[in-house]
Amino acid sequence: MNSRIIIPVGLIAVGAGLYGFSQDYLKSQKVAVASEPTVQVEQPITMTMVWQAKSTIEARQGLTSTMFELVSVPEQQAIDKGIDPSEPINIEDTWIATKQINAEQWLSTNYYVTPEADSYIDYAISQNHVPFPMVVKGSAVIGGSVKAGAEVDIIAITEQNESEGAYRVSSVDIQPIMAAIKVLKVESNDGVFSTNDDVTVVLELSRKELATLTIAKQIAKLELHKSAGIEQAVLLQANSGDVLPQFKAIAEYRGNSLVVR
Repeated sequence: MNSRIIIPVGLIAVGAGLYGFSQDYLKSQKVAVASEPTVQVEQPITMTMVWQAKSTIEARQGLTSTMFELVSVPEQQAIDKGIDPSEPINIEDTWIATKQINAEQWLSTNYYVTPEADSYIDYAISQNHVPFPMVVKGSAVIGGSVKAGAEVDIIAITEQNESEGAYRVSSVDIQPIMAAIKVLKVESNDGVFSTNDDVTVVLELSRKELATLTIAKQIAKLELHKSAGIEQAVLLQANSGDVLPQFKAIAEYRGNSLVVR
């Protein structure tokens, strides 16, 4: 009878002891976990590419990609410098620095101007020169041969027709009047260059060149062509006799005699 009582009591005591031990163990584990430092997971830094100046670039100086090198920098730093990573900068040789760009400085839109900007001519034109707009057909600029920063030659085409009181055979004469003239800007009314539309080419001229070209517009038909250098410009001259050797430039009938000039 005593053993029947003692055994269950003993089991209950052992169970109570195991329960208490398990509770103490669990508490110790929680304390150990709580005492461990929380590990912060570092977020990866997003990088982007920017143009960095190799050396100092002066204001009003034309830009080329060779003046810069691409470097990888944290995206947030680029944004803080005014650079939009979603719009990569593709440097073109028609761009002009609006202010000094120091060596190792990053290029942003605040430091250059493009031909599309209204203020472009103010930065592109040389001292003591004036802009001169010349209207030409789009065929003269199609393909990018004539663009901002390029040089052109201007030729005058004159034609002599019959004179009063005498019959004259028409004669055409071509002469270069200006060579290696800088183009400041090329623009069209709708921003699209088509072959037959009129296009305005803004030239950089000295005061004397301005006077010469103004007179030339009144007495001759003018054309411009991409320049191959001053030495080659002198070859841009011909007359009807050069094209047709048997052609007499000017023929006058005076009574029964023929006078050839």
